[in-house]
Amino acid sequence: MTCDIDLKKASLRKTVLEKRRSIPKDQKDLWDEKICELLFSSFDFSNTCVLCYNSLTQEVDTRRISKTLLEKGVKLYYPKTFADSRMAFYEYNEATRLTCGFMGVSEPDGETGMFSGGSAICIVPGLCFSKRGGRLGYGAGFYDRFLEGKDLTKIALSYECFIIDDVPCSQFDARMDYIITQNGVIDCADSREA
Repeated sequence: MTCDIDLKKASLRKTVLEKRRSIPKDQKDLWDEKICELLFSSFDFSNTCVLCYNSLTQEVDTRRISKTLLEKGVKLYYPKTFADSRMAFYEYNEATRLTCGFMGVSEPDGETGMFSGGSAICIVPGLCFSKRGGRLGYGAGFYDRFLEGKDLTKIALSYECFIIDDVPCSQFDARMDYIITQNGVIDCADSREA
């Protein structure tokens, strides 16, 4: 059963990556702007800290999101990956030194304060999602391991064309609470109950 899920995930990853590369930059920029607007108009960041990713070129751009969070005085953390497949989040600000990490992602050097737990919002990357909160990541499992058992509100950012009916998931795959696309906010709990 696990082998079957892994094969489906690999095939879907390839399809999504090809489709993502074909999105024109001007279209992507408009969608990124709308997703950013919806994030800040839909969620209250005043009494929480945020764990966010440093986006790759073809992902929903998180630079504007990070800049806005810092301007609002929100404590912001970026992930750092380790050779033993762990991931931890370290405080980020404009003076934070970044190094090249997994998949070429810029990540904190690990010399700032580490997120030690508690309630927070985690903005999660992914290739595609289902309305029920299923997520297809890049295959390394960093986020699934990190999110397990934590009290975090999980928000995914995605383009509408990558919201699909069914994402192959195992019991170990983290499910999202909300997904924001350029067309609106999906409450995954409502979708699971429908």
